[in-house]
Amino acid sequence: MRVGEKSKIRIKKKHGFGRELKVDELKFPKDCTDEDSPLRKRLLKEIIIYEVELCGFIERKDIEQNGIFFKYFVTKQAKHEWETPSDRDEVKFSIEIVQGTRTLWKKEDWDTNMLDPEMTCSVYKILSSFKRREESIVEVKATFVPEHDQEIMKQFDKNKEYDESKPLFYKITLKRLVKIEDWFSDEGTIVKNLRKGRGRNPFIDSSVKIRLQVIVNNEVKVNNYPEKDPISNEPYDFYESENIKAMTKEEGAKLLQKIDGDLFAIKLDEYSLPSLMIKIIKSMKKNGVVEVTTNRLDKLQSNFANEQIGFDQYSLFKEGDDIKFRITLVDCDHPGYFYKKTIKEKLEVILRMKGTATNFFKSKLSNNYKKAADLYQKINGYYNFGDATNNYAKEDATTQEYIETNKQL
Repeated sequence: MRVGEKSKIRIKKKHGFGRELKVDELKFPKDCTDEDSPLRKRLLKEIIIYEVELCGFIERKDIEQNGIFFKYFVTKQAKHEWETPSDRDEVKFSIEIVQGTRTLWKKEDWDTNMLDPEMTCSVYKILSSFKRREESIVEVKATFVPEHDQEIMKQFDKNKEYDESKPLFYKITLKRLVKIEDWFSDEGTIVKNLRKGRGRNPFIDSSVKIRLQVIVNNEVKVNNYPEKDPISNEPYDFYESENIKAMTKEEGAKLLQKIDGDLFAIKLDEYSLPSLMIKIIKSMKKNGVVEVTTNRLDKLQSNFANEQIGFDQYSLFKEGDDIKFRITLVDCDHPGYFYKKTIKEKLEVILRMKGTATNFFKSKLSNNYKKAADLYQKINGYYNFGDATNNYAKEDATTQEYIETNKQL
């Protein structure tokens, strides 16, 4: 039921007061306590109709299904938010521990990570159940803190009496969650998702518009991030600046138009960025921001240099460098499937892929031979499966232009 809803609930005799099992657990109305009363006898023989109105409710969740932590939601997370903190994830949250009317401990804007030794057992367990932007109050069983989390008791205000026989209430607001991944499980490439994007991931043939900052040994080598937020004129914040998701559709379009000339426009299937950066971009969603720290030179010194943005990975990086880069995926497109394209568009795709494969083959790096072979194989697949000649777009195959283009294809 929903708040304010009124319903009639009809219960059959065999499921109501006339049931045969667990009769001793039935709770008769006050007027029916006497076994000989006519109303009681009637309840035993007839169906029951309850008229129910839901005036309100409090949503409560047992975090660990053991009766120790009960969560009361104040502000629930957005529907698309499902991630919770774990391992080394970074968090920013405010916490207040209350007993009765007394605040025993309080900390605002605690910017830390889940491995922080100052984060005690109870705080870790509770925070692990939170999602981005969630605000909740968690009731902690009275016996838990004295027995399992005496470290948090050391933080309590000594001037305010703590009663070990009464439960504690943790008021927490998770303001920021940065998920951290070890991409290759070797501690060589650590990816921080500073801001979660929305929508679909870019395809390999997508055109993207990005902000990119490359830092080598604490020195910025490539950068198109502004020093100040283009809207607020405050110092640029990688977490919140240019956050289109927080704007209206009109405000977002206005911002994109304003900053369009400052963005790097990249076509991913031209392979003009290192393979690691392309993989990172393909894993992102629009409006997302990532920060990557890596020592994987083999993943950076690959593909082609990008003269347009002044980025040459072969001269920029060397063995032993401390390398960090940030990427904001501001915008991207999603081209249609190859088999749905017109014959002219198919020819353009084939020629572009063939040119890229040839450039890989001619390059001196041995790893690029495999990329060339993969591209040639992909082109060959378009022909083997009939995608190149299926005329899905239903063009007029009798025109001279179609015939000539088909010959070239």
